[in-house]
Amino acid sequence: MTISKTATLDYVDNKTAQEDNTIGDEVHDPEIPALSVCGYAGLGMLGLLSTEKPGGVTEPASYLETDKNNFISKSETITEESISVSISEISAGTPAFPDLSGSEAETENSEILPADTNESNTKTDPSSSFIFDTSIRDGISVYDTKYSFQISYPKGIVVTECKVYVNGRETGVCEDSLWTVDLLPNQSNDILIKVSYKSSDGEILSVSKTYNVPTIISPMELVTNLAEPEDGLYTREKYEFYAYGVRNDREYTVEVYLRDKLLAPEADGKTYIAKMTDGDNIIRIRMLWDGEVIEEREVLILCWIMPEAEAVFYSPMGEGTVTDPEYVFTDIVRNVDTFEPVPSVVYLNNELLSCSEDGSYHVLLKPGDNVIRINWYSSDGESFSEAKGVTYIPE
Repeated sequence: MTISKTATLDYVDNKTAQEDNTIGDEVHDPEIPALSVCGYAGLGMLGLLSTEKPGGVTEPASYLETDKNNFISKSETITEESISVSISEISAGTPAFPDLSGSEAETENSEILPADTNESNTKTDPSSSFIFDTSIRDGISVYDTKYSFQISYPKGIVVTECKVYVNGRETGVCEDSLWTVDLLPNQSNDILIKVSYKSSDGEILSVSKTYNVPTIISPMELVTNLAEPEDGLYTREKYEFYAYGVRNDREYTVEVYLRDKLLAPEADGKTYIAKMTDGDNIIRIRMLWDGEVIEEREVLILCWIMPEAEAVFYSPMGEGTVTDPEYVFTDIVRNVDTFEPVPSVVYLNNELLSCSEDGSYHVLLKPGDNVIRINWYSSDGESFSEAKGVTYIPE
């Protein structure tokens, strides 16, 4: 079946166009508006139009392309041609031209727009409604104001620009196709993504889509076992404790200061070991969010440092000055709490000694001053040393 069409349309006075439409042998009412047939093909998107000048001269038809707001974006002159359609399609209201409303992959909040360019050949492309995809879960709540997602493109798409807007403001940092944006807490956040790309014929086009990401942010809590000693006095050199912030079941590091100096955490990010000194030791914890202190806690720990272990020296021959070169002594290190022995080594004048089965040492002193030194390590690997002096004066 062939449709031929001749129409006269007055754009300036916005009058009803007169047309002579012939479908086969059937002649339509000449009072039908000039664009009535175009209505079957999606009025406002595409139209075939030929204009009749005075004197009966018919101009070639014009291909009118408009955007979704019915604004003409481009006009090309084409030759008049016949278009074959099915009467059943027209009767059923089926569009005679391609549907430009979008592909199945396009959702209600997606939109194809001309790119921001001054080039006169910019236009929309109905075949490009699915240009990018993201890892954003539209409508799904998140529990952090920092939000990351990826944008991917089909193979062969030449992307010229990508912009991300959050609640109307351009934002976002992109590293290796991973975008990170800041969302507002406890509210819905609109994320608009606009991608400009180059079509197969070299035109710059743009497509955009809006997502909604709500945030649910609970108050941040400080978790720590830092506390003042029950008896008011701490007697160890090292004080171990944990401190971290929790929000929505997620842990955050905090700042810890010992005597106004920043204390670094252990590898887990929440355990701290403070080396105490005799007297007052102030430990301060600061919990921050977006650079602002939201909670601060300070604990004063009064210390009198007792050693973990101590050396015990004994000689039946006495200390100080002796007149016998053969000297016998015991020198052991024991834990101050349990009195259990601590491994140690003993030297006489920098020479390593070996003890007898009963744990005593039998040595031969040199005339003059002699130094007996014992070395040991604490449980955390710190070395300690204690020395005794013995002077041998021959008779």
